[in-house]
Amino acid sequence: MKMPRVKKEEIEERVYGTKMKTIERKHGVDFGLDGELELGVFLKKQGYAPLADMLEEA
Repeated sequence: MKMPRVKKEEIEERVYGTKMKTIERKHGVDFGLDGELELGVFLKKQGYAPLADMLEEA
């Protein structure tokens, strides 16, 4: 069974729209943020490029 092709923009929208509480729970970290904050908004405010950079500092 073939996987449907997904555009890069669609993937980024899904990932960067992820709530911080989901990331905290999944990775076992607590950033002390509002859990409803979206990842994309947080990354822009903090000047992080990818999620991996943020997790390395947690």
